[in-house]
Amino acid sequence: MPTLEYLEGEMMPEEPPAVHEAVASILADLGPIAKDGVAPGNMGGYKFRRVEDITAALKPLFAKYGVLCLPNVMQRVESQRATAKGGVMFCVDLEICFRFVGPQGDELAANVWGQGTDSGDKATQKAVTSAFKTMLSVVFCISDSESDAEAHDVPETALRRPAPKARIERCKQLILECDLTDWI
Repeated sequence: MPTLEYLEGEMMPEEPPAVHEAVASILADLGPIAKDGVAPGNMGGYKFRRVEDITAALKPLFAKYGVLCLPNVMQRVESQRATAKGGVMFCVDLEICFRFVGPQGDELAANVWGQGTDSGDKATQKAVTSAFKTMLSVVFCISDSESDAEAHDVPETALRRPAPKARIERCKQLILECDLTDWI
C-alpha cells in the first residue's frame, strides 16, 4: 500500500472543516439579501425576500465550503377549508428536519414547520418552500440593511402611547386643571 511522505518544511494537507465550522464560514461570507420580491397590490404590495434570492446567495457558498442540505419530512398534517366563493382550500403543515452535511460527513440538524395552502395540488410544495425559507433565514441570520418586521407595523401598533399609569396621571392632571365649578 503506498504511503504519503512529506519533506521537512512541507505543509501537510488540512483536514476538511467540521460542518459547524463550514456553516460559520458561510455566515461570515454571506452578505445582505435585499427584499426584491413584491406582493400583489391586493395583498398589500409589501416587499419580501424570495426563496430564489436566498438560495441564489447561498448556493455558491454551500459549494465553496462543501455543505449539503437534505430535507426529511417528520410530520404532515392536512386540512381543508372553504373559500369565500365556495371552493376548497387545501392546507398542509409539514415539520421538516433539514440536515446540513459537512465536508467530513458530520451533520447538524434544524427542525422547522412550514405551511402551504392552495386550491389545487401545490399545498405540499408551498409548505416545503415555507419551511426551507424559514430555516435558511434563521440559521443564516439573513437580513438586509432595512429593519425588518418592526418597520412594517400597521399604524395602530406603531402608535406610541404612554404606559397606562402615565396616561392615568396625565388625565388626573388635565381634570385638575379644568374649572368645573359652573357644572356643580
